[in-house]
Amino acid sequence: MRVVHNDPPAAPAHICYFSIWRKQANGSYKVFIDQGIGTPNAPSFAPDFTRADATDRFETRAATATA
Repeated sequence: MRVVHNDPPAAPAHICYFSIWRKQANGSYKVFIDQGIGTPNAPSFAPDFTRADATDRFETRAATATA
């Protein structure tokens, strides 16, 4: 089930995130630091910077959730 709000759309938000992952003894990775900060405008990045796709982070869990 997905909750749909009827509020008017919010103004676009600009946020930069970064994560540091730590390799565990068993070879898996866990997030060590996951930080984000709001910016007044869309930030610019170096030409060779590769950004992650902006996807709906709840898409998979919402599709498989049980009530």
